[in-house]
Amino acid sequence: MRTLGLNRDRYVVPTLLFAYAIAVAAFSSDLDPTHWGALDAELYHLPQINWFIEWGIQWTYPAWSATGPGFHWLMAILAWLTGAEALDQTSWQSTFGPAILTTISLLFFYAALRSSGASPLRALVIGFPLVSSSYFWTPALHPVSESLSMAGFFAMAYSLALYPRRPIAFGIAGAISTIARQNFLSAAGAFGLMAVAEQWPRIVTWRMVGLAILTLAPSLLVAASLVIHWGGPTPPEWREMHTGFSFGPLLHGLALLGVFGWLFLRKEDLAGDVPARTREIIAIAVISLALWLLIPEDGGSRPYSVVWTVAAHLPTIYGRPLLTLPLLTLGMVVAFAYWRRGRRDGFRLSPELSLFACYFAGQAAQRFSWQRYSEVAVLLFLCLGMARTQQKSLRHDALMLIVFMGYFALTVRHMTEFV
Repeated sequence: MRTLGLNRDRYVVPTLLFAYAIAVAAFSSDLDPTHWGALDAELYHLPQINWFIEWGIQWTYPAWSATGPGFHWLMAILAWLTGAEALDQTSWQSTFGPAILTTISLLFFYAALRSSGASPLRALVIGFPLVSSSYFWTPALHPVSESLSMAGFFAMAYSLALYPRRPIAFGIAGAISTIARQNFLSAAGAFGLMAVAEQWPRIVTWRMVGLAILTLAPSLLVAASLVIHWGGPTPPEWREMHTGFSFGPLLHGLALLGVFGWLFLRKEDLAGDVPARTREIIAIAVISLALWLLIPEDGGSRPYSVVWTVAAHLPTIYGRPLLTLPLLTLGMVVAFAYWRRGRRDGFRLSPELSLFACYFAGQAAQRFSWQRYSEVAVLLFLCLGMARTQQKSLRHDALMLIVFMGYFALTVRHMTEFV
């Protein structure tokens, strides 16, 4: 009977996920055409796709988009196979192509939660915060390159949850994300970072070298090909706008970790002996203050995030918004809690934190802190860490579900209103 129940879950849960995808698409069928997904598709991605449809898959092309060409190639191939000479927002290929990629992301996400130890029902509860985000669903509703990079990213999360059994799968997933959006190259290092931590202090071993090759080689090959062809990390047409290092994405990621993370903390995360907690509190305070002081005085890319927008209307000290200090501090509290969870589960380095660090290292290689670049990744890390918790609390899970049901209601009502 237990085997029959497990087999039933294998089919019932994916069916529920597909039904949920259809419901979101139905609720969101009348989206404002001025929102970022529609605008990005119209201005950047559809012209790029249509160029490849007309001229074929090529390395040399006029760059309407600053991202890698992987998504545009895939959509051009879909158009050829279905006889379309060009795509626009109303083309069924523009609707179903991204929707299928996002559904694949959803299935990888569910598989990652299950591999991390969550039951089917609890995986749905834990996963709801992420799938209630408009930044998860907008790439499903418009032909933008996030849909392919997200599929690869979620596949990386699934492979990491299976650590250390799937290095080549992780490497392929990293290459898929990288060819869609080249700054995902850094995220491919998460598996290697975990492998180094597990092998420490014997870093240079044949096993380590093999893992590094299987994990990093596909993404490095893709990234190196793009850099050699472009002469840099972005197409020449976009270099002046995008090139440059900024702490904004990292700070924004930690701030969002503080915004959402308190819902993913458990009582046992804050328990422990007094000396150890005292040392952690001192470390958290020092790191948070140091990061807060690094926030650029000119506001950087604050207008592109709810956090920065709200902070701009609150008091500042020497140009630093006061709101971000408690958010960064809470984000560091969550990061330390996830580090301790990893230690309790036998990891020298938390799988979630390794993915978080590598992802935002890649995001910091450009100047923008749009919330859509951060929110999905932050919620993914939080959900994976929650799935690995051994002590379950129905009351806590119910609270998290209720809070994010409200968030989902706002998402459906104001889909993609905030960029």
